Amino acid sequence: MTNTRFSIALHIMTLLAVDEQAWLTSGHIARSLGIQASAVRKEIQDLKEAGLVACREGKYGGIRLARPASGIRLSEIYNCVSPGHLFEKINRPDQGCFIGKQINLQLDELFLALNTAFFGELKRLSLAQFYRQFN
Repeated sequence: MTNTRFSIALHIMTLLAVDEQAWLTSGHIARSLGIQASAVRKEIQDLKEAGLVACREGKYGGIRLARPASGIRLSEIYNCVSPGHLFEKINRPDQGCFIGKQINLQLDELFLALNTAFFGELKRLSLAQFYRQFN
């Protein structure tokens, strides 16, 4: 099963980075994502709990970044909605099999390299840097 939560959260955060002081409604965000506002509100709640967004209720309410986009790393967004490694093995192979007895060692080495590269890039990029690619 593909986890789309990071894509959704990053889309939300990138919309909020367009005008960091603007309060956007969940309906506005949902239209951009092409999903229901209720699904947006679930993601917003997790982003709020992580201190990445601020929420205001009422007639002039909405959602905006809790701090400047330049100070938010993509790794923070990822960890908020998809904690853990990108690749993890859940394999209990037959130790009597030539491949089975070695596969976990080989997967460990491969997944370590992939996770290191993936998370290194997310830590390197700020939300502002990501957003600038759209201009």
